[in-house]
Amino acid sequence: MSDIAIPVTVDDIFGTMEKRVNPDGIAGVSARYGYEITGEGGGTWTVAVDKGKVAVTRGLESVNVKSIISASDFIALNLGKLDGMTAFTTGRLRVEGDMALMLKAPRFFKKYVPPAPAGVAAEAPRAELVVLRQILSIPQRFATGPIMGKFLSALKERKILAIRCSRCGKRLLPAREVCADCVAPATDWVEVGPGGKLTMYDITYYASPDPLTGESRETPYVSAHILLDGCEGQETFWHEVNPDHIPRMHPGARVWPVWNEQRRGAITDIRHFDVVDENDTAEGVAL
Repeated sequence: MSDIAIPVTVDDIFGTMEKRVNPDGIAGVSARYGYEITGEGGGTWTVAVDKGKVAVTRGLESVNVKSIISASDFIALNLGKLDGMTAFTTGRLRVEGDMALMLKAPRFFKKYVPPAPAGVAAEAPRAELVVLRQILSIPQRFATGPIMGKFLSALKERKILAIRCSRCGKRLLPAREVCADCVAPATDWVEVGPGGKLTMYDITYYASPDPLTGESRETPYVSAHILLDGCEGQETFWHEVNPDHIPRMHPGARVWPVWNEQRRGAITDIRHFDVVDENDTAEGVAL
């Protein structure tokens, strides 16, 4: 076998795309992808995907999303020498436009194979790996213990119980046996809420994929710290707020829990909290 290698070019990678289309990868996709390849050997290209077909042309024309990357990094990506996520998070790959469309692009084409030198037979194509996606599960049971067990059991009755530290008096939510501040036993139970006020919250518009399934949760979603009635200071309860109520959210906004109709003693017995009027005294809503 010859040791002489033909240099890989950006032109050759784009020139072979239409022959390397993965029909399953482009199924249901209709969009125009732009590529701005910088540096020596670069240029601009448009990859149009529509009705199960791909057309590659030079230049940028009405693209929905555009990738900007150097020629050397683009070649490294296609040769499997550079990870796409690494390139993106380090700024070597920049994306302008619809990020959701760009996340579909890695499935569009079969692996790029560099051309063989003249007089040398091309390497026989390797069989594609078979991928089986599944979640490994081993049946297990975990004991909640007397403290967390009582806290979770109360949720089935639409009650939120805090436990008070025997030394500093802080109410702990969720309930736990020892105070994290003064390392003293928590002994006294007290019912709090169920309503409260928002203290701080995060609104997430881009969800990271689940590492086991590859699926991302629906966005946006809101994670919030809620100061329940009967609590004070930093005695907050973490849960989620109805994303439909994002326009009404602000620090100090009044919230009430929405309880699931079927409750089993889990934190998810509270589906989420709704933002309500300041004088609302409802006892929550069952779904």
